[in-house]
Amino acid sequence: MEVILEANDIVIKNRDKEMIAYNDIESIIIYKSANMDNGIPIMGFEYYYFARIVTKQQKQIDITCLVSRNIDKLLKSHVSGVFFERRHNPFAIIAAK
Repeated sequence: MEVILEANDIVIKNRDKEMIAYNDIESIIIYKSANMDNGIPIMGFEYYYFARIVTKQQKQIDITCLVSRNIDKLLKSHVSGVFFERRHNPFAIIAAK
């Protein structure tokens, strides 16, 4: 997966190219271990986190920290006017939908 943050869109290249306009995003939820906030993760798996982008059509796109270690900061700096939520989760894994 390749994610490109452009001026007005997020471009996601996986098998197909998908563009999501920033104004089509309803919310972005960051799933991250609580220990990542204080900078002292105890276990290696606590470094893993992901951002879930929810569109106004209720489509969900998950972008993991494997794409970018600072995906949460990058999204906040590029996408304005969108509700950001931070969910503390000891095991920030992507569950089957």
